[in-house]
Amino acid sequence: MSKSNKCSLKDDTCDDLINGTRIVTDKVKIPETNLDMNLVGKELCRHHYNKLIVNENRQLKRAVKKQQCAHPKHEEYTKDNEGKRERPRKNILVKIPKRLQPILDLPLDALICNPCLITMMDHDEENQQSSNYQPPTQRVPTNDSDNPYVLRNHILYSAKEYNELEILYHEAPSISSEKICLLSNVLYKKQHKDGERPIYDPDKFKKMLEEEEPKLQGFFDEFVAGTNFQQKNSTTNQRNKKKLIIMCYLLAGFNNKFINDVKEDIGFLLDTSGTSTSAIESMANAGLTVRKETIQKQKIRLANSHQQTVKDYIIDNKNNLIILNVDDYHNIHTLRRPDTTTTSSALHFRTILMKSSLQAFAIPFKNDVGQSIQNPEGIDFERTERLLIHSYDIRIAERKKDRSMQNTKLIDLLEGSLHSTEDYISGEQSSVPRQILNIVPFIGPLHVSLNSRETVFLINYDFFEKMYHAVFGPHKILAKKPKPYRINLLLELVFKGWLLVKESVKNLFYNCKDPEACTFINLLDDVIPLVLDFYPIIFRSGCWEVYKEVMIRIWTIFYRYQHKNYNKLPLAFLSDIFYWQNIKHPIIETLETSLHIFYDYYVENFHSSIRYQTNSFNTAQQIINQAKLIDQMRGENSFIEVFSKNHNIVYTEKQLDFLEKKTAIFLIEFFQNIWKNHEKILPIGWNSSYPPKLDKLCDWNKCDLSSDAPGSVLSCGHGYHIECFEKLHEKCPHCYKYLCDGIRHNCKIFQNTLDMEFDNIEEDSNEDLEEQTNLQESNVDEAVSMDEDINNKLVEALKSLRLYQ
Repeated sequence: MSKSNKCSLKDDTCDDLINGTRIVTDKVKIPETNLDMNLVGKELCRHHYNKLIVNENRQLKRAVKKQQCAHPKHEEYTKDNEGKRERPRKNILVKIPKRLQPILDLPLDALICNPCLITMMDHDEENQQSSNYQPPTQRVPTNDSDNPYVLRNHILYSAKEYNELEILYHEAPSISSEKICLLSNVLYKKQHKDGERPIYDPDKFKKMLEEEEPKLQGFFDEFVAGTNFQQKNSTTNQRNKKKLIIMCYLLAGFNNKFINDVKEDIGFLLDTSGTSTSAIESMANAGLTVRKETIQKQKIRLANSHQQTVKDYIIDNKNNLIILNVDDYHNIHTLRRPDTTTTSSALHFRTILMKSSLQAFAIPFKNDVGQSIQNPEGIDFERTERLLIHSYDIRIAERKKDRSMQNTKLIDLLEGSLHSTEDYISGEQSSVPRQILNIVPFIGPLHVSLNSRETVFLINYDFFEKMYHAVFGPHKILAKKPKPYRINLLLELVFKGWLLVKESVKNLFYNCKDPEACTFINLLDDVIPLVLDFYPIIFRSGCWEVYKEVMIRIWTIFYRYQHKNYNKLPLAFLSDIFYWQNIKHPIIETLETSLHIFYDYYVENFHSSIRYQTNSFNTAQQIINQAKLIDQMRGENSFIEVFSKNHNIVYTEKQLDFLEKKTAIFLIEFFQNIWKNHEKILPIGWNSSYPPKLDKLCDWNKCDLSSDAPGSVLSCGHGYHIECFEKLHEKCPHCYKYLCDGIRHNCKIFQNTLDMEFDNIEEDSNEDLEEQTNLQESNVDEAVSMDEDINNKLVEALKSLRLYQ
């Protein structure tokens, strides 16, 4: 049944607009007093649901507790029982047993207390003499004169049964030892003959044992039975089963020392976690892991064979489209706040990671007429600016794609920075194989999304800091450059909170050209939804046409906020796209059908693995070797995936709902008292050469209509009459000119950079590490206290906002 979010018993007391509704199913216990209302199947708001069902059931329950014992001799039994027991029984009311109904002659729904039922009823001589009295059933143990063997209370065994039990008891140790030997044989064969890795999935492990050795049928179930699984929930039982798998491997290892693959997995985990050599040796002596020497030999062997695996990977995937991820990495594990005793010693690396797509074939370097995929003219601004005429007004449903790291391959991890001019100069002077020129640069959507969200947050930091204090508490400290997950949380909260108050705020500022109001309405209604939707919705949906349009709008954000590099890279990307369309290159077809595979998530995921498995004291060569080891063992050492608990920032749906409403209250108060903003975060109209006029509605210089003519103010801040806007082909000429000038300017800079000699390039980049003066980011999640009546506060805040209209 679909929900309409409208209460079926609609009246003035309904709160369905704030708290939503709930459908009453046949599983809900309807109070007897309200059965005639036929509530099943109806949709009730929280007020009516609590009033008619929850609270009414509680009142009926209290009424039952207040009932008195209906036994006619209750007072007599109670008086006789006084002083006989040191601890009196609780007077719990229970139903009358059927065997006592005839002698009591009470209604079927009558209740009597426990003392009357248990202590006095069957001891009353008057009851026992009654013809309707039925004595309670007695528990009679089996009495067989030939059965003298008693093992447990009330259970007697015959001589034959006892002998069978005795034989099984003596055979139990031999059966267990035999099964352990069989288990060892199976696991040894799997490791050394079949070359398979350990299985940590309980169902697959059990199936494997029973298929390899029929005598092990039920062996794993016997282990599970010993964990008292009946008294535990499914999550705990599943976790215990995985632990039992480790026990099986260890038991087999005690029987045969060459069954040590699980011990190796544990050893690698301890080694990458920075465990000392003495601790690993102690664990090895206890039989829980392999020795440190064994771990080092295995690591050296895998690192030395890495180059050959890269060649094999390329040969195996030569017919598939290969996405090459190139990104920088630095080994920051310590606090970023400087002190007087230590100095920063971050190591910089360049990561080169490949991902082969099984969904797309390799793209030819030239088209059918021999034209190269590389644009010989660099960047074309005239075709790029044409995207400005399109509109972005769509929120595509999210397309969930597999982000597995399978079929990826690390080419190399090289020490050095991607932002070093000297490295670029030396690279220009080195000899480059011709095959390398077939690599086509492509802007990564994940990095565009992360940088756009971070840019919007940092430029509007004062606004988000005020919101953060209002939602999480005035004493909380928001870092100057928080981690991405915290930025995403704040952006999402402010967007959802804005949806709750959007209509009321827009009505209040209807056709208002106040720069402060336009600034934040533009931020909340246009900019934040765009950066939130770009990657998880627009890109992952695979809609190529929409992705192109949204890319130019993302560029407008970088251009307005003067973000270095990203105010040029999207233009270079779009210029390449138009060139490929013009020459009808096959890559366009691949982009239209398989956009989602042009993905840079994998390199960030790989960086997370490196950071998790290295320490601040590791040298550059140790980090490089560890990266190769991670790449070699990907998919083989599932021990970490099964038993390591990652730190996930999770809020319940109820907590998020509370935070969103608290953010909405902040926005209402914020728009009631708008504070002064810096010029750099004004809407785009104030950045143009023709700022919006505050004394009139229409900003078209050829407008001859009266001010009373219908019109509206655009998100950029300019306003137009409807008739004038249609004459302008539904685009703002002032902002269009501003953006076209920006495209020409940045395309020219980018083209000059491509044509410039490397010796003349100045090293200037703002993509380095975070400034040391940034506030330290905390790893502790914000506590959410939901003891406030947030719904009533939101209603009152909306009412106060309407008073301004």
